[in-house]
Amino acid sequence: MNKIEQLTPTTRIFTTGVAAYTFSTGNVVSNPSYFTFSEDHNFEDTPVMLYGYKMLPYGPNNDLPNFIRSIMEKNNLAPGILNREIGLLYGAGPALYRLHYIEGEIHRDYDTDKEIWNWLKSWNYKKYIQMAITEYKYMNGFFSRQYRNKGARAHISKPFIRQLEIVPSINARLEWVNRFRSVVKRMRINPAPLG
Repeated sequence: MNKIEQLTPTTRIFTTGVAAYTFSTGNVVSNPSYFTFSEDHNFEDTPVMLYGYKMLPYGPNNDLPNFIRSIMEKNNLAPGILNREIGLLYGAGPALYRLHYIEGEIHRDYDTDKEIWNWLKSWNYKKYIQMAITEYKYMNGFFSRQYRNKGARAHISKPFIRQLEIVPSINARLEWVNRFRSVVKRMRINPAPLG
């Protein structure tokens, strides 16, 4: 049986025996996809299919990075506050040190290691750290890609990580695992934004 009911002064719902349709003549909501009819709002319970892989969605519609970016663009105070927090986390930059306990207190013994500093200088480690801190502050985590040396595959040199790179959260998702509390071992990266 077909029936039309009023939901709000500007919204009506048309129900049939199989489906329901809503019509509104009022203001358009800027992001109507965030209204969900599900009782369970935990988006981590159901995987999404992206490019043939089961992935852990990032937000209820797999567009949490875009949603946060749109909020930050509209708020003129938030970027300044987050930049101050990022500056506090970065401090004076990276330093190599060892922790020592003297009479129950923690002391730092700063050290320099030429091999480590030469490795850091061989790629843009400052950009990596700043992007990691920024992603962490905005998204409460970050994705990192490792590049290994090519000589290790041919047994020409010992294996080592050549450089690290931050993958923006808008381009990466964690692979779905079927077991509860399992460790996610892979992430999928797409050059185009996901979500």
